[in-house]
Amino acid sequence: NQNNAEGWQYSDRTNIVRINSSSVNYPVYQEGIDFFNETEAVFFGWGGQDPTHCDRSIEDDDNKQNQFTNCGKLNMMPNRFPQDPAKGLKQCNARPGSYYHMSTRNNNFSNRVQKVLIIVQGPDTTAPTSSP
Repeated sequence: NQNNAEGWQYSDRTNIVRINSSSVNYPVYQEGIDFFNETEAVFFGWGGQDPTHCDRSIEDDDNKQNQFTNCGKLNMMPNRFPQDPAKGLKQCNARPGSYYHMSTRNNNFSNRVQKVLIIVQGPDTTAPTSSP
């Protein structure tokens, strides 16, 4: 079904924002951003959309879910993001630890969830081994 995701027909999109744990469905506040720097957090969170062109009057219940300027549903996000695949690569400069992230688009308290755990180890840490 072409409408299995949020947003307009045939327009599946995915962004990435930092969350505190896998049990929450909302992004951290700006002060809690610690994996991406602020520029990267905006880039990956907004999915390349320009927030100055977003319609801030859109509410969840007002038939504007498919409006192009509905940035909350990532409707202005390019079909391919980032347009330059090299910009999707990130050198990890984060401190060692566990970092949870999610997509805000396909995570609306239903049966859809896109979450990831990134574990950063220090330079002298042995990589975990898998058990048989």
